[in-house]
Amino acid sequence: MMRSADSIDDISGYGQSFGGDMSTLGHLGAHIVSGAGAGLTDPVREILRLHVADAVLAWVAGAHTHEGKELLAAAAKGDAGPVGAGLMGRVQLHCALTRLSEIDDIHLAAGTTPGALVVPAALSIAGALGNSSRSALEEAISAGYDAMVRLGEEMGGASILYRGIWPTYFNAPFGAAAVASRLLGLDDKLTAHALGLALVVASPNVGQQSGKMARWLLLGGAVRNGVMAAFAAQEGFTADLTLLDKPFHAVYGLKIDGARLLSNLGKHAAVLDVGFKPWCAARQTMAAAQGLKELLQGGLDSSLIEAIKVAVPPAYLAMVNHGVIPGDRGSHMTSLPYQLVLAALAPEIMYRLDYAPASTPQAFVDMLAKISVEADEKLMEHFPRTWPARIEIRTRDGDRQSLVTEIPGDPGRPFDESQVREKYRRVLYPLLSAESADSLCNAALGVLGRPEDAGKLLRQIESCYPR
Repeated sequence: MMRSADSIDDISGYGQSFGGDMSTLGHLGAHIVSGAGAGLTDPVREILRLHVADAVLAWVAGAHTHEGKELLAAAAKGDAGPVGAGLMGRVQLHCALTRLSEIDDIHLAAGTTPGALVVPAALSIAGALGNSSRSALEEAISAGYDAMVRLGEEMGGASILYRGIWPTYFNAPFGAAAVASRLLGLDDKLTAHALGLALVVASPNVGQQSGKMARWLLLGGAVRNGVMAAFAAQEGFTADLTLLDKPFHAVYGLKIDGARLLSNLGKHAAVLDVGFKPWCAARQTMAAAQGLKELLQGGLDSSLIEAIKVAVPPAYLAMVNHGVIPGDRGSHMTSLPYQLVLAALAPEIMYRLDYAPASTPQAFVDMLAKISVEADEKLMEHFPRTWPARIEIRTRDGDRQSLVTEIPGDPGRPFDESQVREKYRRVLYPLLSAESADSLCNAALGVLGRPEDAGKLLRQIESCYPR
């Protein structure tokens, strides 16, 4: 979303186009009902189609991880379990599976991963309703991206993440309420109340967890709360519609500027600014890994490497500058040194979502000893619009250096359909038959054009779960 002074519209004029002066939530409700389709040009529809397919890939792949199997086991207990049954339980499960994959899409400045929540929620609701039109499904997904990205960016999501606030978790109810309101056909006032109800159930984080983590279960529950807010608004329950027009969650130090949040609403679809993840890892590690990949593709011989020094913005140095814990998936995905080792010695492993070996191979240990990571304040000039890294490599035949600000999949280096299909092959071929993976990709790419097939796609996704 563009945030220059020139891009901020006259919000009072925008309000008049929807019937006079309104609160910020009122504007958003009117946009979801009357204006969500205004920005759906053919290029936007195409990128929405790719993001839907990308989310479906993450959804199925997430089900095959250790955490995914635990969630599926919990869901199998029905009403007796922590997920529950019915539409709400399916929404909770589907969104949790998709997000835990860590290969879902991301908006960098907002610090949110909207596709993992917006797409499964929309498909689950549309599949249950069985009568969603093409415009309703497209507009619901686009509105969900708008809601999560705009609020996430306005609250400084990429920065507050390192204060202990998880922007995706905080914004999950808000995005889900936008999706559900459009699919339920709520009017502008009811939609505004749904968004307001979703805001008051927002929570900043899930805390530090160990053992059988409830992180993903709770995230799915946050989406569930947003859908609940839309159903509650449909029944006449109301919210404080001025929530975003006065100090918002001051206890967390968050400030919301309604004019900025609404800028270009209906004119610039937020999904255009959301990037794809090319492989499975914390996004903060990827610029450095991409830099090494490109140097290797340019002729660098990994056997000649004597030392690798990486500089990252100080905002996330602590998050990525660590070793790995045997058997712990999260530590492997967030360790920048370990991701560099994979890029140099075993790049195909980067597409394996459940990779967390009980011991580190000796060749990896030797390479890890050559890697150092430091903060560089100068790189903050790129942050949060991009999450850059500078990599310097000393070899026996000379030094190499690269500054990477964008990686494949970012809006500046966007994916097309061929790259989404290649991601399916790399990630899902080891998990499913090639025929099943290709069929799933085709169905996901086509569902926006055939919304009546949402239920059929859901059944196809579930058929790909591990048995």
